[in-house]
Amino acid sequence: MSAAQGYDGMHLLALALRQAKSLDGDAVRKALENLEARYQGAVTSYEKPFSAQDHDAITANMMVIGKVVDGRVDYAYREDRQRSGLLRVKHK
Repeated sequence: MSAAQGYDGMHLLALALRQAKSLDGDAVRKALENLEARYQGAVTSYEKPFSAQDHDAITANMMVIGKVVDGRVDYAYREDRQRSGLLRVKHK
């Protein structure tokens, strides 16, 4: 999970850098807090994952338990498998 979050985080940072058109820390932070682009990541689909009050791009409703077998997720719980087709976005 940590690798997938890191992978997604780097993509979100790249989007923020592109949006900010700057390497200035304040400009990048503001871009992260107001991302205009949506990103379909390894962990979830991110749409406005950060705000000025919330710097965590992950929430409990996005978590599932399973293992990847031959490129697919083998879910540990039936409920997670049933919800697997749902778009997981951060609740506001």
